[in-house]
Amino acid sequence: MTWHLTTSLTTSTLPGAGTQISKANLRPGDALNSSSEGHVVLFAGWKDQDAGSFYYYSEGSPSSDMNYSTANVYSGTIDSHPASSYVALRYDKIA
Repeated sequence: MTWHLTTSLTTSTLPGAGTQISKANLRPGDALNSSSEGHVVLFAGWKDQDAGSFYYYSEGSPSSDMNYSTANVYSGTIDSHPASSYVALRYDKIA
């Protein structure tokens, strides 16, 4: 929804709407996508970029509000999925 796509994409097709970037270059509005885990989160900003900690939005269920949380982009888990399974994506049509 944030990217205002004309169709609903899955974690497998989302890379077609963006370009893979380095996790170190994430900016608010970028996505972290884990097609192997079937999950995506929206990068909200850095908490401590040098340490790799960041804020993100996720939706676990359409019936609940959006979650706002922190994680480390390089280690541990992001929204209960291994951080290593995520790739960073930037939407191709940013205005």
